[in-house]
Amino acid sequence: MVQVLPVLVSGRLVAELGHDRGRLTLRYVDGAGPALGRRLPPREAPYTEEECRAFIANLLPEGDWRGLLCRRLGLPVADDFRLLEQLGHDCAGAVTFEASGSEDAYTPLPESQLRLWVKDVLTRPSPEEAAGLRRALSGAQDKLVLHLADGEPYLCERGAPSTVILKPDIVGGYRGLELTALNELFCMQLASAVGLRAPRSYWFAGAYAVERFDRAYEGSRLRRMHQEDFAQLLGVAPADKYEVGFRECFQVADRYAADADATRRELVERLLFNLLIGNADAHCKNFALLFTDAGAELAPAYDLLCTQVYPSLSEAFVMRIGPARRQSQLSALAWQELATEARVPLDWLKQRGQELCAAVPLALRDLAPQVTSQNPALAADIYPARRREDFMSRLADTMVGNCKRVGRSFSARVTGPL
Repeated sequence: MVQVLPVLVSGRLVAELGHDRGRLTLRYVDGAGPALGRRLPPREAPYTEEECRAFIANLLPEGDWRGLLCRRLGLPVADDFRLLEQLGHDCAGAVTFEASGSEDAYTPLPESQLRLWVKDVLTRPSPEEAAGLRRALSGAQDKLVLHLADGEPYLCERGAPSTVILKPDIVGGYRGLELTALNELFCMQLASAVGLRAPRSYWFAGAYAVERFDRAYEGSRLRRMHQEDFAQLLGVAPADKYEVGFRECFQVADRYAADADATRRELVERLLFNLLIGNADAHCKNFALLFTDAGAELAPAYDLLCTQVYPSLSEAFVMRIGPARRQSQLSALAWQELATEARVPLDWLKQRGQELCAAVPLALRDLAPQVTSQNPALAADIYPARRREDFMSRLADTMVGNCKRVGRSFSARVTGPL
């Protein structure tokens, strides 16, 4: 028996997702748009499993977090359709999967209750029991979505768009990881301090909170903005996200961005910043394009984390820089190959890299006290104070060391033929 799930873009019914014996199909109603994805333009013929699976799968949670959600919902881990049926009321971007006729509603949620849910996932009601916890955010990390108004949290009921993503500390099967929520807050605020585009982030209810950049107000009405991450734009399944390199990311910019040259340069800046903060896990799903009436532009920076501070995690880059997989392998050849792939002048790349190598240590001088003073709840949630201060000091020391090593690599000379 074929099951059908309505697919909406910005609240408008545009397609139906079909499910028959484990295989998906996607059919536009009346063959009209707007498009769900740049690889899925409106057409009369339905899209097959092979054509639409990557786009759909990249909307959903991954790994152990997906497994936990499926166990709580009593679903097979591989069933994308039924998982979207339960969680697809508030996805990334403008796409939602829900029955027609739903009305937005925000239900007050006591912060004390939210704190319990942040602290222990097993205290949360299942998405079936609390519709406001329905969300289909991609990635392997625990996330909660909510709406904040005047500092008060609300559950997003019946398809109401969320405005804030809440990320607790990573726990469970990840050995040696501590204070990951504080780590991400520190890295995101550092990004803003050195001039990178990043959404507002802060500490709330015992977790890292970040405002959604794929939501915008039109007057008093909240609107979902269409976005696609680079895995969706490349047609790559989540399991293959680590197979994508920067070459393919620059190709995405050339194919879809309104200003491809500016987008490629901004991608290079993001690459450099991830290198300086020690984020070896930057992959293609950590980059996205936002689509507006003016065209596509690179989404603000997100998922910034210093992985290097955790000895149990590999220091090898997910996406290599030329032949380099580690900081110790950075060379003149690596920078030349990156400049060639990005189609940017090598002199500009080195100059921008040196500027960031100087800007990051300067911003780090005052960042830890700023993070503490601007987020007073940290004092009660992460104690004693020495634990917070020591951890942020380790982050800063790691990053300053990176700036010195990477800065030296820009002065290296080519020792062999290019």
